[in-house]
Amino acid sequence: GFTVKRLQHRGRSDIESVRDVQVNPHSSYQFAAALENGCVQIWDTRNTSQYEAYITAHQGPVFTCDWHPNERHWLASAGRDKIIKVWDLRDRHSHLPPQEIHALHTIASVARIKWRPGNPYELASCALLLDFNIHVWDIRRPYIPFASFQEHKDVATGIVWQKDSSYLVSGAKDNFLYLHHFADAHRPIESAPPLGLAVGCRGHVALAVSDEIKRTKFTNPIPPPPPPRPSYPQPAFFRDLTPAQIAAPSVSSDLMLHLRHFPP
Repeated sequence: GFTVKRLQHRGRSDIESVRDVQVNPHSSYQFAAALENGCVQIWDTRNTSQYEAYITAHQGPVFTCDWHPNERHWLASAGRDKIIKVWDLRDRHSHLPPQEIHALHTIASVARIKWRPGNPYELASCALLLDFNIHVWDIRRPYIPFASFQEHKDVATGIVWQKDSSYLVSGAKDNFLYLHHFADAHRPIESAPPLGLAVGCRGHVALAVSDEIKRTKFTNPIPPPPPPRPSYPQPAFFRDLTPAQIAAPSVSSDLMLHLRHFPP
């Protein structure tokens, strides 16, 4: 049998649909709601008449949010605009809006995100459409995933870390469940170009170089330029010739002999 418990708390999130709800692991009274209108609301179950914080988070619906397992004031959110944002909510009771402290740029709308336990700067994400891979991000590197799992043949619909953060479980529309070992993940950063070069329309040149190349290449002393090649005076008869005479087929064999033996 089972027991039916009475609903003890109820709050209204305005007129927008709620796409995800996550309880703060550091406070059993607090939870976040991701809304269809691109906003995130922070609620306290002890006061359900009004949310305690309202974040204008994304351009388009917010599909997912997740509290940080260690930083009690950090909340991550993501949605249709292909951006994962990390918010600091420590000043939510003041007149100041919550602060966006990190933004990660993905290639597709984000369906789910999950912080990686024991790794304060890493979280996993899966896409709503197009991208079948599961990416693990270092929030300090906003454009390239730290690691990727590429086993699924369709979009993932759910991801969860085990307590041992070396393992990630995922399910997808391809009817498969996978237990991923982090050591087997593909590392996109290892195949990324180590430098980038761009030339502007006004002749300006921009160069971006990885720290590894700067350590291994640019710290070595630059070798001196090679000594200049010696110059040889031209023969008098060569200085007196015009370009047309030099190019003419009637150049004498004596001149050609001199040209063949002219010092390099």
